[in-house]
Amino acid sequence: MNLNFVRVWLNVLVSPGETLRKEKNNASLLKAVVYFLFSSVVPVLIVNFFWLVFAFFSGAPVKFDFFVSVLYQEMVIVLSILVLILFFFNVITFIVAKFFKGKGNITTQAYLVSLAISPILFVLILLGIFLFLAYFFVFLLLFIIAIILISYYSTIALLETHEFNKVNQIKKLIIVVLVLILLIFELTLTLTILTVFFSSAGFFPKPQTTPGANQEAYRNAYNKLYHTVT
Repeated sequence: MNLNFVRVWLNVLVSPGETLRKEKNNASLLKAVVYFLFSSVVPVLIVNFFWLVFAFFSGAPVKFDFFVSVLYQEMVIVLSILVLILFFFNVITFIVAKFFKGKGNITTQAYLVSLAISPILFVLILLGIFLFLAYFFVFLLLFIIAIILISYYSTIALLETHEFNKVNQIKKLIIVVLVLILLIFELTLTLTILTVFFSSAGFFPKPQTTPGANQEAYRNAYNKLYHTVT
């Protein structure tokens, strides 16, 4: 995968119908998985690298087990989103589309859906981790906006894949997409809350401050970086 995908992402956001129509001939399940993985894993790594740099310059000691625990929890959440969208969403919507006599195949659908929503997922995860740890309600607002955008772009991807042109089919498909997106949202939010709950209950290693001059600096950095809603 080269940097051309960034240009394609931007074109999809600006002109989704035309761009996805042109990309149908490049459909590949491998590309669909790669785009989803890139949009979900890379933001997590960027955020955690930023945290490490911030902690280093703030003078706070970094506990390796705590860092691994946080990274693990974040990966569980984002990869769960990936699985829900890549498999659950695509399989169900493909079955529904075929019921409405859609003309596309699962490879084309998975690829176009990945192109349509990967840039939104990238931004959502990148900003969402910061906001979730500090401003939960702002995070929730961002998530709702992202759900609306994902619904819009994924609907266009499905329409282009299966070449729907009848109004009644489009309406039914939109309803199905919205219901599935909301269901994914509920499942993801539930998973997020459960992850935080199990973390606070002691199922994941917790940070421990070390005695000495850097203890207060560590507390300050921890409060800024890892504050969660209790």
